[in-house]
Amino acid sequence: MLKRKKGGDVDDKIAREIVRLMPKLPQTVDRIFDKVEQFDFRQPTTFIAEMKADMRSCAPQLGGRERRILSRLWKLLRLLPLERVVRWRMNEVIRITKSEAAKDARYSLLLKLMSEADAKVPLVSIIVSLRHADPEATLGPLCAPYDMLEQAERERGEARATAVLRALADTAEALYKPYLITLWALSYLKEGEVPPEQVPSFGNLVKDTHRRLANYPGLVEPDAGWMRNSAVHNPRKYLLVTDALEMWDKNVAHKAVPVDELYAMVKRMYLISGMTVQRVGQLYMFRNVFAESGLLDAFVEFLPHLFTLDEQKVLTAEARFFDRAHDVIRPLEEFFNAHARPART
Repeated sequence: MLKRKKGGDVDDKIAREIVRLMPKLPQTVDRIFDKVEQFDFRQPTTFIAEMKADMRSCAPQLGGRERRILSRLWKLLRLLPLERVVRWRMNEVIRITKSEAAKDARYSLLLKLMSEADAKVPLVSIIVSLRHADPEATLGPLCAPYDMLEQAERERGEARATAVLRALADTAEALYKPYLITLWALSYLKEGEVPPEQVPSFGNLVKDTHRRLANYPGLVEPDAGWMRNSAVHNPRKYLLVTDALEMWDKNVAHKAVPVDELYAMVKRMYLISGMTVQRVGQLYMFRNVFAESGLLDAFVEFLPHLFTLDEQKVLTAEARFFDRAHDVIRPLEEFFNAHARPART
């Protein structure tokens, strides 16, 4: 009880110190929650700009007092079992992120593929995190097909079929193509090979990635390529009696595709290329890049120096931390340097 009370007292003191530095923070947090609840998927760029403006408005006016303020915070923070707190927080983030990723059963297949790539080149699967894990960068693509998917859930008959076709086109372009390019690259990296410079066209990208990842059923929708081509390039032909769409491309003969089946495929595409790959990329960053690589240990070691008034100690600690970070990514760097293609003349 005494430990809990002491920890709680320290938490309260830290919170009060932060609010003293940023008196607008509580109102800003309330305003941000309101905006999240009222989020308009048609305006992702506006939403991000307003969120950033809100955060800037409550930033503390330090006036050159940064070191003194950090020193005061450190006097409070060091009363906590800081190393244990940092590790506990990281474990909680990993647990929550994994739980979110696991809402799609295919997440484990994606992690298996990344693990096999890492077995050839340590941490090469960081490309998933770099390309897909940033919530700000992915918000726009996530919103692109959302209105058509939402409309497809509300509508019936031909109106629903039209919405599904548009959702397919938007999902394929905004989300599924970047996702496929990453899978395609991993299919080479897991063999210890560098992917070709030339990325195939969308239809061939689907075929090639599906073929190369035949042992990972569900990661690629084999019909996504020609169906997307039909949705984008062919006139819409709705079959009223059967609630189906007539679809085709230059390599696939005309066939009736039930709207329900097409909608289910688009939803699977949206889920894995929008939500699941983002969560898996975040999980990989937290667990593999930080927790398991030793970077978290280096950060815990560096943290006390961040709050010191001695600038030289801060610089020395920073150098040690970045040396450790470079050690972590060195095998990745060496692999790509060894396979670098000669510059064209």
